Amino acid sequence: MNLKVKTGPVLSAMSRITNVSRSFLLLLLLLSAVLFTPTLAAVDPSGLLFWHRMESAGSAETGQAMTWPGTPGFEPAKFGNGAYSNPDGWTYTPGTNIWDDISIKKGCIEFWFKYKYDGWTGYFSTYLCRYLGLAGIVIRTDTGGLTLYTNWGPSITKPYTPVAGELHHVAYSWDKDGINGTGKYQIFYWDGSEIASDTTPIDPYMVHRGDIYDNFIINSYGGGDFSTQYAMDNIKIWNYAKTDFSDRFSEGPSYNTPVGITVEVQLVGITTTFSQVTSAGNTTATVTDTGPAIPGTLKLLGKYYDISTTATYNGTITASIHYDDTGLTPAKEQKLKLQQYVDGKWVNITTSLDTANNIITGETTHFCYFAVMEPLDTTPPSVTITSPQAQTYFNTQRTLTIEYTVQDNMDPSPAITNAMLDGDFLDMQNNPSIDLTQMALGQHMLTIEATDASGNVGQGTVIFEVKMAPLSSFMIKNLQISFKPETREHRARADKITIAGKLDLPSPYTTADILSDVTVMLEVGSSSGTDTVLAKTHKQRWEYKRKKFEVPADTNLDIKRLKIKWAGKEGSMDTFKIEGYMDAENDDSGNVTLTLVMPLKAGGDLSGTQTVTCKTSKRSWEYNTK
Repeated sequence: MNLKVKTGPVLSAMSRITNVSRSFLLLLLLLSAVLFTPTLAAVDPSGLLFWHRMESAGSAETGQAMTWPGTPGFEPAKFGNGAYSNPDGWTYTPGTNIWDDISIKKGCIEFWFKYKYDGWTGYFSTYLCRYLGLAGIVIRTDTGGLTLYTNWGPSITKPYTPVAGELHHVAYSWDKDGINGTGKYQIFYWDGSEIASDTTPIDPYMVHRGDIYDNFIINSYGGGDFSTQYAMDNIKIWNYAKTDFSDRFSEGPSYNTPVGITVEVQLVGITTTFSQVTSAGNTTATVTDTGPAIPGTLKLLGKYYDISTTATYNGTITASIHYDDTGLTPAKEQKLKLQQYVDGKWVNITTSLDTANNIITGETTHFCYFAVMEPLDTTPPSVTITSPQAQTYFNTQRTLTIEYTVQDNMDPSPAITNAMLDGDFLDMQNNPSIDLTQMALGQHMLTIEATDASGNVGQGTVIFEVKMAPLSSFMIKNLQISFKPETREHRARADKITIAGKLDLPSPYTTADILSDVTVMLEVGSSSGTDTVLAKTHKQRWEYKRKKFEVPADTNLDIKRLKIKWAGKEGSMDTFKIEGYMDAENDDSGNVTLTLVMPLKAGGDLSGTQTVTCKTSKRSWEYNTK
């Protein structure tokens, strides 16, 4: 490879170099490869590829030696001497090992310069060239001001009149993939401040100078009458798009990661803190929209941070990123994670999250891609119904409150979006309850549905049963059924049923709590019937008596007489007797089930039920506890 620094008249910007000037440039490159032998200098680990003080015609501090055809001139500049060209120019020839780390895709050129005369008008340039592309700076003062531009496009003209001896720092940075996530691909700096940039993507591979050479060139045009009009000092070339030139007042390269304990480095959008740095270097962050693939359970928040360092360090490194919480709910923000790409996958390294200042911090032992990510919520809320429970409830319990809990892995308060009781909608905003006294006996299903902020739907379901409250005791003592033929032809010949037994009300109920309409339900073999009667109440007894007897078609049971004697003494049981007619079928099973239902005035029912097996004959069934 050959690297050349040459001075000579430039008739136009680099992007307009004529075929003649290109041929002339190629000839100089070929000559330089034959005439000059490089002398190696130390290569700086910080990303600095070339540094020459321009103090004398000696070796470069970093990179390779400068060879000078003719006699260059030197005079005081920013740091000691600066160099001005003679008509024969400067030539710099590097070895390939020096440039292994540079890519034409990105880099930075910076230097100090001064004009030697007031009001001078002319132009000179410093650029880096390879067969794959060209990057550099052209500085002109023959345009009515100061104009800076490059071969790739951006230019800036600002009012300026050269003043003899006035020193300025100029820098040009570029990155084909964008500079630190700014959306800019090229940036001009004047005295440490950005004065021009270009947001149009560049393609350095389209700006080549032919394929017959593979080299880098630094040219300072301005030969002839221009050659002694200015002086350049402290030229540096970096292998990354440098954006911070606060170190321009130091002649040598400065390191943003010095030796020490707990070394903090402020980068673009991210701060890194080394527990111990043993050898100084530079830490850089490339902020980009592209990076390793993200799994479907995560969502990128912001950009990727590709961090690298030339420093040598021990221990751990913390990385803190300032994130933008726009569009994040508090619940989602609390779930943010700082992820690092490790061994082909993203790993959560989060150690703290400061939502007040929008800073997330993680810890690692090495650098790679970092990114703030929002875990995607694909988990539905969990709905747990605590009331009613999956159990049996007596309708004497009257009102049953609906109670539930909703939990979600991200949303602290998912919305209740639907609730159904036996298929009927419940308005949960009005805190509904279940009136057990109005519920049908049997099983019921309650379903509550919740939706979280991510649209995931979860539901809870409970199945419960409603029954009548049992009497504390209920016993059949005697039962007799007399079967009569042709019961439908004459009511007086229906099957006669007589039942006697004992019962006891459960605490705390008394006869004052019970309605006097009593329902009798009877199952005789495969036949069944129901009848409700309204008893006359007396102090110690309830009694119902019907004069006419017939079997209602819809109930298949006709109660003739019902009598309950209330004992009125603690420890004594109440007695009952039932007489009636039923159209039953003698199937020889002998099984009889009696249920007695007593509704409560406040709602709900007390009931007693017993099944007995009778002795059977052709004309009767009988049961007797004796």
